[in-house]
Amino acid sequence: KGKKKEAEYATMLKEGNYLMAENVRNVRTMLDFALSDNHNAPILISSSLQGEGKSHLSSNLLVAMAQAGKKVLLVDGDLRRARVHRVFKLSTEKGLSNIWDADPKKADYAANVQPVKDVPNLFVMTSGQRPPNPAELLNTPKLADFLQWAQKNFDQVVIDCPAILPVSDTLLWGKYVPRAVFVIKYGQTNAKLAQVALDKLQKAGIKILGAVIGHYRPKGLSYGKYGYYKTYSYYNEDKDKK
Repeated sequence: KGKKKEAEYATMLKEGNYLMAENVRNVRTMLDFALSDNHNAPILISSSLQGEGKSHLSSNLLVAMAQAGKKVLLVDGDLRRARVHRVFKLSTEKGLSNIWDADPKKADYAANVQPVKDVPNLFVMTSGQRPPNPAELLNTPKLADFLQWAQKNFDQVVIDCPAILPVSDTLLWGKYVPRAVFVIKYGQTNAKLAQVALDKLQKAGIKILGAVIGHYRPKGLSYGKYGYYKTYSYYNEDKDKK
């Protein structure tokens, strides 16, 4: 039999000083500084295009937050190409798309949240079953009501959003969650497309707390399968400075 594949967040659960785990905790610390005016403010995590590592960062970051003693909720806000349920091996029978259901029992917010068994304090709302009209659902008052509930019941809420290009879903989330972390994949993300995506966020009034570069590897060094994260913060820069 083949060796059982480890969970994407397995390094966070191991004892010892693993480089990737330390860098995820560093991102957690940087976020604490960036949210100094409101430590419990919900945040979006997105990227310019699909496949740049935002779900990997979201999952590991939420594990780190839970390990710090916070009761945290990770919401898979991608109703088109969901991934978080696979990371944590959770059912999509419960999830975000259910909150718009006509049946009050099925639409109950708490009923659609699932605990992560091997990470105390971490809860996940998967995307649920894929709806035919994601943008229309996200553009309703129901989303605002859900987010208010989530903030009352959890210490931290993080939404793993779709990529900013080419769909508008992340900007719809930004109407209610105006703070974002932008993920870049080292050696892969196109700089011009990243700038287009950042401009879209800023024009929508979404504050960019910082950028996180994943899979960063200095020349001549090797740091394992996922490399490690490097952070660049924007929150303390002048408004007119890129």
